[in-house]
Amino acid sequence: MKNVKGEVHKTLLSNEIDVLKTLSDLQNVIKLHEVIPLKSHTCIVTELCDGGDLAKLIKEHRHLSEARATELLTQIINGYKGINRFGIVHRDLKPANIFFSAKDVKIADFGFAVRSQDLKKHSNYNVGSPVYMPLEALNDNIYSPKSDVWAIGVIFYEMLTGNTPWRAKTEADLKRQIKAISIKSILPVGVSKTASAFLVKALQINPTQRMSPEEMITFFDEGR
Repeated sequence: MKNVKGEVHKTLLSNEIDVLKTLSDLQNVIKLHEVIPLKSHTCIVTELCDGGDLAKLIKEHRHLSEARATELLTQIINGYKGINRFGIVHRDLKPANIFFSAKDVKIADFGFAVRSQDLKKHSNYNVGSPVYMPLEALNDNIYSPKSDVWAIGVIFYEMLTGNTPWRAKTEADLKRQIKAISIKSILPVGVSKTASAFLVKALQINPTQRMSPEEMITFFDEGR
């Protein structure tokens, strides 16, 4: 259950409710059960995810085996496949927003999500968590489906190593690191060529060279 007060939070919640209704039939997206409007706040009731979140899992295990990380990644991608099909950009994908139900991975927290055709309306401000944001979002508030691809690449890297690829105390330093340190120079040691190839394609600084959502969705289906 999410309990929300305040005008800004109400706007985000209204957006989240709209998106969750659109995505209600997707296996790897958290399901909305009920919206309860009260006098001073609004509650939304979603399906129970009593397995915790991915951030907690990574912290507990320090890092995951490639097999386990890839298994979770494929479920995240499956969820994103549906999100992308409906023309929605999440804009805040990170381990803390990926939960575990009894059987499945569930993508959650759609407060910052927008439909692709509305992205320009939301280009005057920055949203999301900096370490999971591509350079074009950090520099110019430019978001696209490829922003989510970048975030998923960072999440996969974090599952494999326990850390995000670029770590900095300030956003300015994070930008410098992303520009100065290519993903090829910091690939995780001991992972397969397939895992490395996914990271390189997902974490291209130039979005025109970055893997598209469609390429990401089929990446593990092509026998690499």
